[in-house]
Amino acid sequence: MFCHCGFFLIDKPKGAGSFFVVKSLRKVLDMKRIGYAGTLDPLATGLMIVAAGEATKLLYALEQTDKVYDVVVEFGATSETYDSEGPIHPFQLPKIPRMEDIQKVLDEQFAGERTQIPPRYSAVKIAGKHAYDLVRKGHDVTIPAKKVVFFDVQILKYEFPALECSVHCSAGTYIRSFAHDLGQILGCGAYVRELRRVSIGPHKIENAVGLGDITTENFGKFLQPPEKFLSDWRQSELTNPEYDVLANGGFVRNRWGGDGGELTTPLAPALALLQGKTVGLLESCEGGKSIKFAKKFVLR
Repeated sequence: MFCHCGFFLIDKPKGAGSFFVVKSLRKVLDMKRIGYAGTLDPLATGLMIVAAGEATKLLYALEQTDKVYDVVVEFGATSETYDSEGPIHPFQLPKIPRMEDIQKVLDEQFAGERTQIPPRYSAVKIAGKHAYDLVRKGHDVTIPAKKVVFFDVQILKYEFPALECSVHCSAGTYIRSFAHDLGQILGCGAYVRELRRVSIGPHKIENAVGLGDITTENFGKFLQPPEKFLSDWRQSELTNPEYDVLANGGFVRNRWGGDGGELTTPLAPALALLQGKTVGLLESCEGGKSIKFAKKFVLR
């Protein structure tokens, strides 16, 4: 039904930008329509979700998925980029925090919702321009604060100046800002020395493949169709008449409704299937009585 439609779980190597992963897969699959959900800085390694073909239409629904990172925070200095790419500025006589000091700050300051200011060297857009581009050109950049959520922060190991921890957080959270803020609160300065993303929602790094392991001959082994990759989403097998109505911009009765077809719960992301293959993403309308295509795949 579709040519090269689905998702890859990629273990991004250190030093490669997120777009490098896209460029590499474009060459392997010989196609341009490839995108990803969730940027990783070149310094970082770990999990990336990459979509090919019509599956790129579903990426926006994955953007708000929570994530888990393993991070090594370096105390005793600050960084203009908030990571080891620097420039690095050592703290003069930094306070060496005790384990109980760190744990107390994590419990009081990094549990639940928190206001965070992204790094000046980040992909945040200001007047249509990336902040890092403006800063490198000498512009004075002010980035507005945003609300993020820390679901869980666990200390894995601590031996000054290195703190290793696992951070489970909401989408849009900057771990570089987490490290910087932690260092400021503790009075010793801090930046990210190492960073690895280990999960995105239900997807784990253990199931990812190295970018160099995907070839023109074997990529089909790693490309997962949407209905398999998004098996935790609602899925609705459409009849041919239902598909015809939806494909022409019409509505069909909401099959997740209660009495009178009203929604009993909000319509979570729901895949539309035809003959077992994903043909789009559904959304509710008419007060929940009906569903329509939020995104429709182009059949070939």
